[in-house]
Amino acid sequence: MPNYLKRILFSKFLEDGETLFYSLHRHWTLVYRKMIKVSLFGVTLPLFTAIFFVGELNELTYFLLAWTGIGFLYSLLTFFDWYMDAWLLTDVSIIDLQWDGFFNQRSSRIDYESIESIDYDIQGFKQSILGYGQLVLIKVSGVNAVVDSISSPEKASHYISRIKTELYSKRNTHDSDAIKDLLAEIISERISLDA
Repeated sequence: MPNYLKRILFSKFLEDGETLFYSLHRHWTLVYRKMIKVSLFGVTLPLFTAIFFVGELNELTYFLLAWTGIGFLYSLLTFFDWYMDAWLLTDVSIIDLQWDGFFNQRSSRIDYESIESIDYDIQGFKQSILGYGQLVLIKVSGVNAVVDSISSPEKASHYISRIKTELYSKRNTHDSDAIKDLLAEIISERISLDA
């Protein structure tokens, strides 16, 4: 999905001035069977029946078209239910989103400072071939954050490590600049007292 659409969909979960770098999602294999069933029985089959077998506008055609509309809306809901369950990697923290429909959404934050290490696990033939697995954030508190069936867990691990390193580097630079300013101020005060 293009970045501007991600920003629109996830903007309400971000603080002012917070930058979204990546969104991590569960693998598409978790939703494809449901999407195929909904597309086939909720959209394609009733639309095909309305066009090729009924052919004329009557009550059955209206019923089949309504069924198609409801099937289309349900397939959109299924897609959003999968897509909006995500981890958002921002410049402030990791946002863990749980989306169970338009009216049931939860989010929590995981600070980069609380992450001690990042592990991933790809087990079996299917996960190896399709490129998904488990991602575990080992936290200092001992309460780990786990995402099962995440797409490309090795890339996700790399993204999180890179962002964490960049944030620490920026913070250390800021801290060293603050220490330099403090030392310069102390030295200038000492020089003015000695003079």
